[in-house]
Amino acid sequence: MAENGNGKGRTFQKIWFDGAEVRLEWAGPDGSASQAVRWKCKDLPLGKFRDALQAFQPYAVQLLGLPKTWLGCQVRALSMTEKEDGTRGLKVTLVRAIPAARGQNVTIITPHLDSAPEGHTGQMRGYLTSEVRELIDTIEEYAEEYHGGARERQLMIEEDNENARNADEAMAAASRSATRKPRKRGDGTVKKGSFRQTDIEDDGEE
Repeated sequence: MAENGNGKGRTFQKIWFDGAEVRLEWAGPDGSASQAVRWKCKDLPLGKFRDALQAFQPYAVQLLGLPKTWLGCQVRALSMTEKEDGTRGLKVTLVRAIPAARGQNVTIITPHLDSAPEGHTGQMRGYLTSEVRELIDTIEEYAEEYHGGARERQLMIEEDNENARNADEAMAAASRSATRKPRKRGDGTVKKGSFRQTDIEDDGEE
């Protein structure tokens, strides 16, 4: 569960990214799925968002018993639940291009697994591990940041602004250097250098 700007928990129900658009879904004010808020944006997410989403790939591939070649697939979406007792649930949607099908995609969705009940000390087979719970917390944090404006386009704008400031400062420094007048010696002559005759200050003498 992430926190929104009001400090209240935002329970994400879906985090979806197809490489061109991000879609987020979270529970409505009453916490029910029937009033879920659906939001989407075409701004590309930051690299840490994409990495956190793809971090679910090994979990999904292992759960489905897929061959290692599937480690090259993409995580398209996460579907998540949260019960009143804090139990989390997860389904992962994988997409993989099939060369023999002219590159068409095949989509596979994992079964829904819940985190283990509190106090559970038995086998974790069939339950979400603590490591997967941490992955969920991380992607929810980045999804919240994305919704708040932390996106690749915004980062590019900030970098462009920084580059522009640096360029302006360099131009201003160069301008000051070009207009700086040479100092005269005590005998009234100008020290030899790179200044042109037109750069020498007129002393008013005829």
